[in-house]
Amino acid sequence: MEIIDAIKGRRSIRKYKPDPVPKGDIDKIIESACWAPSGSNMQQWKFIVIEDSSLKEKLANAIENVAGDTAEKFKDDTELVKRLERSLPAYTFFKNAPVVIACIVEEVPSTSGKIMATRGAYTSTISIVGLSSVSAAIQNLLLTAYSLGYGTCWMTGPLIAKKEMEDILGIIEPHHLVALIPLGKPDETPEPKPRREDVIDYR
Repeated sequence: MEIIDAIKGRRSIRKYKPDPVPKGDIDKIIESACWAPSGSNMQQWKFIVIEDSSLKEKLANAIENVAGDTAEKFKDDTELVKRLERSLPAYTFFKNAPVVIACIVEEVPSTSGKIMATRGAYTSTISIVGLSSVSAAIQNLLLTAYSLGYGTCWMTGPLIAKKEMEDILGIIEPHHLVALIPLGKPDETPEPKPRREDVIDYR
């Protein structure tokens, strides 16, 4: 498959067939992620492959509990509560996929990160260098999965329960959970969404 065809053909899939994903395919998908570029070649990514249904259910329950607590705490903010209620199914559908890949970044020192921090250029707990590196790995993962006939979805909504999920998965600092990627044979065929064209500024 031409890389441009994979880029244009990939979709965010939210419904999956129950067929198991062979370990060889999972390994190939993760291998492609590990060939992504990274800041100073630090390769600060890790992946947890989750196939156990009870573990997926436990993660989804953690998200639902945080959503419930948040809705109760901000019950006077009716717009926030409504948005949270609408979003919750989109945060937990991963539990129905045969495989879920938890994507983790290891926070490691970088020269550019230290300089930006001293200048107050950003205050995120995860550096731009780390997020950029693991994001490149995730993109490789998505494209390789698609080329092998699988569907995926890059999920950050579940991070409303980041701490709770990290506790469940045994992720401790300097590691951070940055995304969940459900993986499986797609059980839907979404149409492509329009792309912006006003994104280039030649100078």
